[in-house]
Amino acid sequence: MVHIFSCWQILNVIDNRGTDSQENGTCVTIFKLWAVMLKDLAVSVLHKAFNKVPLLTKEDNIYTLAEARLFWQSLIHIIICIIVKQSRVPKLKVFSPQANELQPCSTHCIAPHCTEVYPFGAYDIDKLTITGNANIDQAVVSDLKLQTQVHNFWEHICLLAGNQLSLAHLWSIQSIWFDHEGGYTGFGWGMWMPGLFHAKMADVQGVMATHFGKPAASIPDPGSLLFHKTCLSCLPITVTSLPPFSTCQNLIFVSLYA
Repeated sequence: MVHIFSCWQILNVIDNRGTDSQENGTCVTIFKLWAVMLKDLAVSVLHKAFNKVPLLTKEDNIYTLAEARLFWQSLIHIIICIIVKQSRVPKLKVFSPQANELQPCSTHCIAPHCTEVYPFGAYDIDKLTITGNANIDQAVVSDLKLQTQVHNFWEHICLLAGNQLSLAHLWSIQSIWFDHEGGYTGFGWGMWMPGLFHAKMADVQGVMATHFGKPAASIPDPGSLLFHKTCLSCLPITVTSLPPFSTCQNLIFVSLYA
């Protein structure tokens, strides 16, 4: 079985005999990867490919003609869907089925499936430190009995997802131990990636930074989020001290649909 580890910090509020008490812990959830074979996750193959890969160039970050065409078609389709599905005009809503049929599709698709999720209980480990992240991983490996029941499990890649701080700590662990130790403790088997929710938070913060507008401008920009916030009579928002994630996301979505 191939797994992806996803770690994040949670907050539990427990009612203890009528008295509220707060307990902080780190929760871990394991997801089974879809349509992946163990032979496809060999660490040795990853290291060989990494050592041979050339340096990045600006062309690597530029869309090909096919990718640019798909991106442009997707933007147009989003606008069409907003007009058709968010409009209160009945004559426009009747085109909703046609809008769904015209949705652009990429060739990089996976079949619909149900992801198997295996949640763990909260660990009484502080993951805000480098040592804490190593201890969390060791606790998961111990609970899964990988070292005793799976021969050389570190020879296969394991994907770990989390917030930016956890990823930075994991990179630090790998850079410190990789050249000095092998096997599991070398952390050369790990591939780090941001969790989906943390990626969404980064996206929302980026949109707020680029599209919020200039509060000190004498003429408000009707295309800015600041202008829309004023029209919606929202509470004051500053880019340097953003409100909760849901508030920013709602402002972006409402402005987009408007």
